[in-house]
Amino acid sequence: MIAATLRYLTFFLFYGGLSSLIALPLACSSDKLNPPSDLKICLQYYYNPPSSDSETLKSGLKWYFSYLGAALPQGQLEKAIRWKKENHQLALLEIDCALLGFSNNAQNALQRIINTIKSSAAYQKNQYMDLGRFVVLTLNSSYHYYAITGVYPTLEGFKNVYNFEDTAVIRLDSGNSSVTMGNRVIYQTNNTIIDFKKMAFMAVEGTGDVQQGTFQASDFEVFDFMPNGQPRFAIYNELGQLKTAVPPSLGEAGKPAKCMWCHESIIQPNFVLQHPQAASFNQNIRHKNALLSDARNQLHSDLSYALLQEHHFAELLYISFMEPSAERLALEWNYTLPQTQALLQSYTTHTHPEYPQLGNLYHRSEVDHLNPLPVLATPESAQEASFYEPNY
Repeated sequence: MIAATLRYLTFFLFYGGLSSLIALPLACSSDKLNPPSDLKICLQYYYNPPSSDSETLKSGLKWYFSYLGAALPQGQLEKAIRWKKENHQLALLEIDCALLGFSNNAQNALQRIINTIKSSAAYQKNQYMDLGRFVVLTLNSSYHYYAITGVYPTLEGFKNVYNFEDTAVIRLDSGNSSVTMGNRVIYQTNNTIIDFKKMAFMAVEGTGDVQQGTFQASDFEVFDFMPNGQPRFAIYNELGQLKTAVPPSLGEAGKPAKCMWCHESIIQPNFVLQHPQAASFNQNIRHKNALLSDARNQLHSDLSYALLQEHHFAELLYISFMEPSAERLALEWNYTLPQTQALLQSYTTHTHPEYPQLGNLYHRSEVDHLNPLPVLATPESAQEASFYEPNY
């Protein structure tokens, strides 16, 4: 399967496919670009009662920036953040992204995004952007995530860098995967590799059935590891081009941001324990996670992987934005709560299944047009396939 796919990709890439690729720095090239001179941006965060405070905000920012590849050298996060205003409702921060340990390529990608933000009407008036909007425009916007983390522009480029085994490490038929409705075939790099930066995985999804010889691969979900120890996710189509998400017709995989949410910074095992390959596969994953943990313990970073449970503070940065309460929207729009509730009276509320303590929430995609200022649009969903994906 791998050989056939590579032949098809080689034909495509040499006969016109490159013109349709988004502009990304090559992940395999050296970091030759000079860093930009100014990567400061002002961001306003609205605290979400009852548990949010400056410490949980800082923890969330650590995980968020690490997901984007920041090395976060010890002590640098404190230097990078200037607290301009803080009370029980909100915090206004100036963050210098140049101090967070991003590569030069990542800094240049961030500058394109920050320059677009600073030229927007809302930023020009307020002199800040909603921190949640900034997170969604970087972490949860697939093209921007790809550019910042420096993923490989093509599937062929990704495969050529890693020593993949020829045989799948596990093959999941229909009903045996919690991610896809159909077949899912997973490949890994050579099992003797002990350097986490040389470990990678690839899951192949599509239509048809492998056993019946009718399987047609259409989506390739891959991840490797960045030098800071975080997995880096990418999704490619049948032509080896980057795509923003796996379509819902194939299953639950969604965007790279959803892969990140699901994996929780580790290599996840197979949860269908009755599968005949599950025991050996999961033992293999435990071994690789142990190697990864040992390597992370050698990093000198503001982020502690021993506090893995704190990753949910980063999730709340975008969840509370994409699913805001009326109280939050009143603060954003600078209206009174009764004024805001009057504007929202025709919109239905819901509770978040993972964070019910956030209360009654609205969908950002439904209410963002009520903002009195013209704001930069975000994808409709933080984790699922969206009709609109920004690409600055």
